[in-house]
Amino acid sequence: MTTRRLGLLFALLSTSQSAWAGAWARDAGDLYAKVGAGHFSGQANFDDGSATLRSTALELYGEAGLGNGWELDLSARAAHNRTTKAQTTGLQDLEVVGKYEPLSGPSALALLVGTRISLYPRGLDPELGPGGSDLLVGGAWGQGLGAGWVNVDAVHRFRIGAPSSGLRFRAELGAMGNAPIGGAVTAEYQPAFGRSGFQASAAAPVARAFSVGTKAFTAPTKGGWGLTGDASWQPTLFNDGPGYRFGAGIVLER
Repeated sequence: MTTRRLGLLFALLSTSQSAWAGAWARDAGDLYAKVGAGHFSGQANFDDGSATLRSTALELYGEAGLGNGWELDLSARAAHNRTTKAQTTGLQDLEVVGKYEPLSGPSALALLVGTRISLYPRGLDPELGPGGSDLLVGGAWGQGLGAGWVNVDAVHRFRIGAPSSGLRFRAELGAMGNAPIGGAVTAEYQPAFGRSGFQASAAAPVARAFSVGTKAFTAPTKGGWGLTGDASWQPTLFNDGPGYRFGAGIVLER
């Protein structure tokens, strides 16, 4: 169905903005906040042909250190989604993740639990997302490499009230230069399960996702401002929503 296909595509629009800061937790009282904009352009095939779908979004992201190895991360988006036939504007998903870091230092290990909550009704055209909500459970590992680092996480996404789930793997390899400018390459893969014969009316099944990307940023000192930018490609292979994403933002760290 057309609405089901649209929901699967826009399930991927927040992929790059999911609440995730790697394995290291911030100290008590430390805060990182980002306000940015993102643009996604993709092609989808429907029963009556194909269409270009585009989304422009205001994106909010934050990390707050709670102390004793605990951190709270969140992300939210408001988007304008459009096809050649229709357009929709509104809030998308809110994702909240609690992190506990039992192992800290050059090597770090964290446990993650959280939720993704839909902030919109179903039945919009085009849809703002897949509908429904997810329970998120997983872990992250990080390793410092001198001026660089590697972060890896695995998170199981359980669609609440429906027999569908996805296992999200993400990896990031980054480094800082001599100037306060850094960069990273990223990859994400999410196989999905429980999609055959899916009949739930309140949500679309968890989407399949695969993306590769890059990002650049200035590293703000505490109490300072910085800039960040990212780009990613979601190829047709293993993807319900292939396309391209570009984003930029302003960050504050204290």
